[in-house]
Amino acid sequence: MRRIQPVLAVAALMAAIVGEGWLRKKVYQFYEAYVSVLDLIDGTAALVPGRGRASSLRRSPKSSPRSL
Repeated sequence: MRRIQPVLAVAALMAAIVGEGWLRKKVYQFYEAYVSVLDLIDGTAALVPGRGRASSLRRSPKSSPRSL
């Protein structure tokens, strides 16, 4: 029984190393897809005349009915 504990410890360590590598690869793939989608959105917004980022839009001078 005592001989099994070191074997389990080594197996757990190897699983953690392999799992970390797999997780890092998945995160990198997700990041690449996320950046691609952002580039696609920015490219599409650049093609539409008069459109910019939401932060660059000005507020309407008219008061909204909710503020009355």
